[in-house]
Amino acid sequence: MIKSLRAKFLRTRSSQSRFFRTRFFPARSIPTGSFPTKSFTTRSFPVRFAGSIALITLLLPVAPPAKATTRSFTGIQSTGRFTTANRPATTAATSFTRPFPPPRHVLLISIDGFRPEFYLDSGWNTPNLRQLVKRGSYALHMKSVFPSFTYPAHSSMVSGAFPAIHQVCYNAPFDPTGSGDGSWNWATSLIRAPTIWDAAKAAGLTAATVEWPVSVGAPVTWNIPEIWPVKDGDDRITAARPYATPGLIDEIETNATGKLTPFSMNVSYFSFDETAARMAVYIMEKYKPGILAIHLACVDEEEHDYGREGDSVRLAVANVDHEVGDLLEAVERAGLKDSMAIVVVGDHGFSDFHQVIEPNVWLSKAGLLRAGPDWNVKFNPAGGSAFLYPQHASDTAVLLPKVRAAIRQVPDSIRSRFRIIEKPELMSMGADSKAVMALAALPGTIFGGRTKEPDSFAAFGGHHGYDPNLPDMYTGFIVAGAGIRQGTVIPELCVVDIAPLLAELLGLDFKAPDGKLVPGIMVSPNEGSRLPNERVFRMNGSPG
Repeated sequence: MIKSLRAKFLRTRSSQSRFFRTRFFPARSIPTGSFPTKSFTTRSFPVRFAGSIALITLLLPVAPPAKATTRSFTGIQSTGRFTTANRPATTAATSFTRPFPPPRHVLLISIDGFRPEFYLDSGWNTPNLRQLVKRGSYALHMKSVFPSFTYPAHSSMVSGAFPAIHQVCYNAPFDPTGSGDGSWNWATSLIRAPTIWDAAKAAGLTAATVEWPVSVGAPVTWNIPEIWPVKDGDDRITAARPYATPGLIDEIETNATGKLTPFSMNVSYFSFDETAARMAVYIMEKYKPGILAIHLACVDEEEHDYGREGDSVRLAVANVDHEVGDLLEAVERAGLKDSMAIVVVGDHGFSDFHQVIEPNVWLSKAGLLRAGPDWNVKFNPAGGSAFLYPQHASDTAVLLPKVRAAIRQVPDSIRSRFRIIEKPELMSMGADSKAVMALAALPGTIFGGRTKEPDSFAAFGGHHGYDPNLPDMYTGFIVAGAGIRQGTVIPELCVVDIAPLLAELLGLDFKAPDGKLVPGIMVSPNEGSRLPNERVFRMNGSPG
């Protein structure tokens, strides 16, 4: 069935029609006890292929192709560390002469698990993303933070700071005794650094967030935060209602989506991204916020369950591309095409894994990790990494040699699957300053949190959290629209660089602790672009 569905998918990839398909996957369970588990049987969802190429052509300035020229500047260079001061040179096309209107609005689209090949490789069904690339600027890759997790990365995007400063170091708080209730780091108050939301509010600029991570209580004008009941992680509406802007969800249900339920706002279904996009579309058209940020989560869900190249991942990517098209249509309908900059970002890449390693088993066997409130020392697993914490910082000098000795007892077949990162390197990477050591796995291996043997077992899926310098962890970046230069190719940037870009686009006074404004993206005051006569692709896909 999977094979036949994929054949249908490939045959119809250029279709402009909207249709429904139902896919069936055999139920599969991931081993429990070391990382979140799910079982899947049947899922029904819409797969709709983009008909928005004409709209993108209208939205974004077009210039004839020009020979790329290399720009020299002082920036950040790929050295494997985040705190260096050099970056690779930017490649930009020649600019033209009609001034752009200044951008007065920003649409920030975060695609969870967004990988550069989704727009660099034509084998992925992403016509909307590739049209944005054609008419804007893009990165060959963007680096995440360490660990390369969703909540730390999104906190870095809006603060311009690494986790060592903003202190959202994991998706959920470290819970060494297992006594917590399972809540994640949902509240914006946990970000211990000024955010772009603070700067927008101080400047009197309206802002909106839809399903944005770490946004409960965010100082924005319109907010539908990402939060869920601890016992049902797929339900993205029940827990959000009390924290959303009063009356906003009711207004959206009346005018845009119909009644929202745990089923219609269920991240296990592709329609979740569609519903989130419809929420954002309504807010954009009705209120025209200065900045609107939306988080689309379904690609990440599929990559976790089926790895990097699963057929369902390709369907999820095609689906999210359609939602990008819906958002671009809304920009046109809202009358914002001449004043809107569109920024598409990811938070991390993905790696397939086939092995789980349990480092806390080694600590238990060595008598270093104890059960109960007096736990002594423990690794906090984070997918492709694990971070060591002593219960009492004053014990670090005594504990570290013992932990290293316990690791030396691990068989080479397991020991060869990771490397040890010591404190100085952790600090250079901007990781949690309270961690005293970390383990960084090679692709194919993740870490779990079990304390009892076995210390390694086979499993299958996709994960992140690895060293962000690994190519598998690279994520994507595209920017287009008002005030954006066409044709700039950025070899590399980091998620901390997003906040400075947003501040510059919106004219906000904002000082990022770590991020830098990457040159070559925005049009300077004496630059511009002209709109040449060229064929426009109509909604039916034919040139007009």
